Amino acid sequence: VRGLFNFYSTYEKTFGDHSFNVTAGIENIRQSSRGRSTEGQGITGVAQDLGGDAEILRASNGVGGELYWNGIFGRVIYKFIDRYLVGFSGRRDGVSVFTEENRYANFFAASAGWIITEESFFNVHGIDLLKLRASYGETGNYQINSRATFDTYTGWGRYGDRSLGINAGDLLTGIGNPDITWETTEAFDVGLDFELFSNRITGSIGYYRQDATDLLFGVPVAQTSGIWSNSPRITYNVGDLRNSGFEFTINTVNVTKGDFQWRSSFNFTTNRNEVLKLS
Repeated sequence: VRGLFNFYSTYEKTFGDHSFNVTAGIENIRQSSRGRSTEGQGITGVAQDLGGDAEILRASNGVGGELYWNGIFGRVIYKFIDRYLVGFSGRRDGVSVFTEENRYANFFAASAGWIITEESFFNVHGIDLLKLRASYGETGNYQINSRATFDTYTGWGRYGDRSLGINAGDLLTGIGNPDITWETTEAFDVGLDFELFSNRITGSIGYYRQDATDLLFGVPVAQTSGIWSNSPRITYNVGDLRNSGFEFTINTVNVTKGDFQWRSSFNFTTNRNEVLKLS
């Protein structure tokens, strides 16, 4: 079962050469799963239903996969004479998979743009658009097992059948790590967008860098540790990672004649991957 609630409001205002767009809102997600199991003997009928003269041997039910997530966010976009653009945004998110001390985190973003071709001093034949842009943003990752922060156990028939009221012992099925926290990615990019010769040639060139810190990873644990699992793991924030490179894209309209068009697209990207820290 998954429930999603999203509420936001937007305010826009333009006066003279100035234009503002302000957005604020809240988000909420709740999800869980429920399972039931029943075993019996003497089951009759075409559908083999429990009931009637059937003897119920064992019945169980439970709730799992619980997740509760809350977030608040805000964004401001400012334009000046449709030539200069600046944006700021921020959000605060909290998720139940982490302990109370590490549950909430703040994420911010900023962007700026300058449409050079709108300047009075710029008058170059054949260049329809020239826009310089840059942005910085933070995002968070919480995709871990909902039980990763605490130890888990299960009963075993060899220790006693719980359905018979016998609780002789438990097996350790997982070791939790209460110190794990959000994995954060900081992304930065700067680029130049262009349109040439009445949009017959368009494209962009840019540089990007993404730094992921406090990477979440399930570290394998030897089965001799006593954890009853086929592949026991303990989740940690294991290190930092960087991806960076250049991007180039160009699109062309080669031929336009009646209903016939011939277009081309070319893109080139480089990427350098670096492990900055591993613990």
